[in-house]
Amino acid sequence: MVWEDNFDRLDTARWSLEHSTYGDGNRELQCYRPENVSVGGGRLVLRAVTETYTCPNGSTRQVTSGMVRSKGVVFSPGQALEFRVKLSPADEADQGGLWPGVWSSGFGSGGWPAGGEMDYLEVMTATNPKRSIYSIHYAKADGSHGVANKPVVGAANFSAAWHTVRYEYGRDGRLTWYLDGQQVFTVTSAPTGQGYPAPFNQPVKEIKINLALGGNPGPLAPGAVGSKGATFEVDYIRVTTL
Repeated sequence: MVWEDNFDRLDTARWSLEHSTYGDGNRELQCYRPENVSVGGGRLVLRAVTETYTCPNGSTRQVTSGMVRSKGVVFSPGQALEFRVKLSPADEADQGGLWPGVWSSGFGSGGWPAGGEMDYLEVMTATNPKRSIYSIHYAKADGSHGVANKPVVGAANFSAAWHTVRYEYGRDGRLTWYLDGQQVFTVTSAPTGQGYPAPFNQPVKEIKINLALGGNPGPLAPGAVGSKGATFEVDYIRVTTL
């Protein structure tokens, strides 16, 4: 074990709480509020609610949500990241537009996408509520955006159950994802401008967990947040050696 949080409490020495319209570049709808982040029952809870709220940049939004960023953790090649999560829409049958993620970006130099992005888990319910997706983003030699990803479509909505994701950050650029114990995606090469495995051989100093709303994947359905609210819960997150 290198680092873990079982969420017995909300440890602000380990997590910073977002208060912004982060995600505007993806046309997302939410303002992230610290009040939308809590811990209860041994779980981190990011809650999306319908409310009119003006964010610090002066932008008024009709929905708010929660996002945290890790502090102090270093996730390096030769280690694995594992977490257990549950997405809960307000209406299981009308949940389009929820976009939970656990991810890291900008761990290399050169900005985005040259600095790299690893999406340990994304779910875009506007695209398909049964689908989860596992990705890397990078800059190609000509500076254009490159991506390698694998969508996994289950028999039921992703939100129908708890799921465990394991990501192995192997040395020499071997990157492997597991969903509920089954290997679902492996990357061993990509045409990065720096020459692979860079930037996917750099230590990661920030892990982001968020519940985005709407944006590029598709519109937010009326029932996704509704009057009851939607949540993205994390039971635990840990970094271990391989």
